[in-house]
Amino acid sequence: MHNPSSKPVIMIVDDSTVNLFLLEAQLKNEYEIITAINGSEAINKAKSSPKPDIILLDIIMPDMDGYTVCSILKKESNTASIPIIFITSVDEADKETYGLQLGAADYITRPFNIEIVKSRINVHLDLKKNRDALESAILQLREKETYLETIMTTIQNGVIISDPESHSIIDVNPFFCDMMGTCREDLLGKDFREYLGSGEIFGSDDSQVTDYRDHSLLKTSGSEIIHTRRWFKTARLGRKDILVQSLSDITNIKELIKQQDINIIQAKQVMKIIHNRPERNISLNNHTNLFIGCCTYPSHKEGGDHLFVKSVPSGSVGKKDKTFMSIKDQSGHKVGCILRSISTDLIHNAIIHQNPSMPLEQMVTLLNKNILKSKVFSLEEYFTSINIMIDHETSKLHFVSSAHPPFFLIRDQKVSIIGKPGEAGTNLPIPMPDYQFEKGEHCLLPNDRYILFTDGMTDIALKSGAHPLTMTEMQQRLENCVKSGHQYITEIMSDFMEWISEKSNGLFQPRIQPDNSDSALINQTGDDITVLWFEIESTDPTIERKLQPNTIEDIDDFTNRFHDEVMTTCKSRGYKISPHMFRTALIEMLLNAWKHGNIEDPTKTISIRIRFANDIHLEVIDQGSGFDYSNLPDPTEGDNILKASGRGIFMTRYAANEVFWKDDGRHIVSVFKREFDPLNNEVAYHNDIHLW
Repeated sequence: MHNPSSKPVIMIVDDSTVNLFLLEAQLKNEYEIITAINGSEAINKAKSSPKPDIILLDIIMPDMDGYTVCSILKKESNTASIPIIFITSVDEADKETYGLQLGAADYITRPFNIEIVKSRINVHLDLKKNRDALESAILQLREKETYLETIMTTIQNGVIISDPESHSIIDVNPFFCDMMGTCREDLLGKDFREYLGSGEIFGSDDSQVTDYRDHSLLKTSGSEIIHTRRWFKTARLGRKDILVQSLSDITNIKELIKQQDINIIQAKQVMKIIHNRPERNISLNNHTNLFIGCCTYPSHKEGGDHLFVKSVPSGSVGKKDKTFMSIKDQSGHKVGCILRSISTDLIHNAIIHQNPSMPLEQMVTLLNKNILKSKVFSLEEYFTSINIMIDHETSKLHFVSSAHPPFFLIRDQKVSIIGKPGEAGTNLPIPMPDYQFEKGEHCLLPNDRYILFTDGMTDIALKSGAHPLTMTEMQQRLENCVKSGHQYITEIMSDFMEWISEKSNGLFQPRIQPDNSDSALINQTGDDITVLWFEIESTDPTIERKLQPNTIEDIDDFTNRFHDEVMTTCKSRGYKISPHMFRTALIEMLLNAWKHGNIEDPTKTISIRIRFANDIHLEVIDQGSGFDYSNLPDPTEGDNILKASGRGIFMTRYAANEVFWKDDGRHIVSVFKREFDPLNNEVAYHNDIHLW
């Protein structure tokens, strides 16, 4: 009807004005009436406004009878749906069939029973109303089908509709067919899992997740592997669930990222050139050694964490008397992180080497100022850090924290939290305009152990829905480690990191390496984790022997006896070093001390010491005049290949993890990691590039 809130419109067509008057009088209270006295007028008014909802049409009329009018109206698209009820006399009833064939809806006969007429009218009005509603719904459905078909055929994503239980494909769009290199008919009814690339798992739980899986590998009909990013969600279609998947082909993006990976790798190599590998053992004075361990567990290839450790001379004598450590956590995880890391540590290293005697808090203030001047950081970018300076002579530790998590001090059986917010040495993040940084200070004692880390450690379980670790929880765990009998920081850290892994609910699985390299790991926590630990070790030897050899046979005999003694001690203490590597270093060090140090003088003594700590330290001391060990030739390069000299030191470096000298070259120290790792044995730094 033209307006659901108004009266239905009825057009009465009759050439008798009396009949028109009678019908109009009896119907006008319930309907809006239009009249026509001939066929031509009826046709014109049927096309005009208000358009009739139903027509009462007399059959016998001059010029144009009712059948002709009916036939014309039914052929016109804008009037064909109007119900027509013929008005007949009793003797014309036999012609009803003909009228119905022309499209009439019904007949009424004279004389009228007006209630029957109204009932017939209302029945056909209701039928028309329902028919109009159905046609409108069908039209809308067709429009939606056309709309969806247009989207499905033009969208530049692959779309799959499948059964979430059987995984059979119900429908696909043309773009997915193009992606897979096949036609729709070949895909319908197939198990979607058949098209997953090797190693991909499509679990039943996918139907319960509304977020996308990072990417899936699909195998095309030509066995080509393509990378896709997949979104999926279940929907209810009638009484049946369906799984709707949208897949974007990101193969080209993957290739682009792969090309960018090269740049990231190169950037990391630049970082290694700036820092070199952290020194593992640093002599603080005649009585203590600084042992340092660290590991970085990146969650992203770029990585936002970085650290360095280096010892420098602060005076003109050239003796290294200060050790600097810095652990930084850049905001964000984009490629720009590593570029900011490079810029930050270039500036930081320059400040240290140009001003080694500058107080630490002034160094960090200058670092902050120069980073602001560099304009490398945007307004939203920053980093947190802990910066430490150890004075070898005074055995004091100075630290400046810039909004970084606190760190732990283990002294005897007690674990303390250092650098809590508001305490001395805690400051705002970097960069910060017009800011003066302040330091904290600690006196170092033998056997002190420190643990520093980035906030990825405390947030390790957030991605799995668990609460972040608190400093108190970690403090209690470290106390348990100490009380369980772990003496050295390497033992404590191995136990502690296993506990951290358990707390991550499977997202973090480190393998602590005894060296200072990146460890084999799984880090799916969403944040990088970096840990730096160090211990103040006593340099008192565990075993000490003296030797005054006359011949090389004396050296061989001593080597055999001393080697067996050390191996027995290693076994009893739980150290797992390579006997072959230890023997190689021992004999080369003894031969070098005897031949080049003491010049084979039997009156001069060779001292041999072993110290068991976080590492095993083998020391050989001669009574010669010493040598310049700062510029040793590499026997594997150029003209040195044919020379007889230099091979002993080369073999010592090959066998040990770290080699360094004291006392002008008269005192050589070879360090062996607690557990021998043939795949990662090099911790000697003689091949590093030293920029500073």
